[in-house]
Amino acid sequence: MEAAEAIVAERGIDALSVRTVADGVGASTRAVYSVFGSKEALVRGLAHRAFELLMQAVDAIPETGDPGLDLSQAMVRGFRRFALEHRDLFRLAFVWSPVQPNQEVLDMSAEALTRLVHRIERAQSAGVLPSGNVNEATAELHAMCLGLATLELCGMLPNDQGERVWVDSVGDLLAGMQKRASAAGELGVR
Repeated sequence: MEAAEAIVAERGIDALSVRTVADGVGASTRAVYSVFGSKEALVRGLAHRAFELLMQAVDAIPETGDPGLDLSQAMVRGFRRFALEHRDLFRLAFVWSPVQPNQEVLDMSAEALTRLVHRIERAQSAGVLPSGNVNEATAELHAMCLGLATLELCGMLPNDQGERVWVDSVGDLLAGMQKRASAAGELGVR
């Protein structure tokens, strides 16, 4: 997987093949085929690896007594770090893929998303975020992570300002979610 990721990083997804991976690890193509079976399976394996690495990055952020900060840190220091350290895997898993994901990749994607859901539920329980529809909050925060990561990887965030932009954006979104819930409560809207 490391050799496949390096090939994609150096030469692009079109350069990825069973042969280039075999050459990269000093093995025969037969050995690589015996593990993956096809180039499509190799690409799916990279997507699977992307979600594993994302989960590791988020899980590495400790939970403290401040669920709001923990949520923010999971996004900025977990998701962002993964996207910056594994740019091509981020793009493969979240932006484009030359093959359709199979059920295993879809399951890994869903498992990775549970990390965000867990942190949102903790923030809701602590009153940092309004209680309510976890799916809506997850969609908003996930979309922000994807958008910010894509902008940063494309060089569209100010130089050396990426982390600050993430911190400010996440903070603003969390505050806006709380404000929106307060306003809706005052109006009697659910």
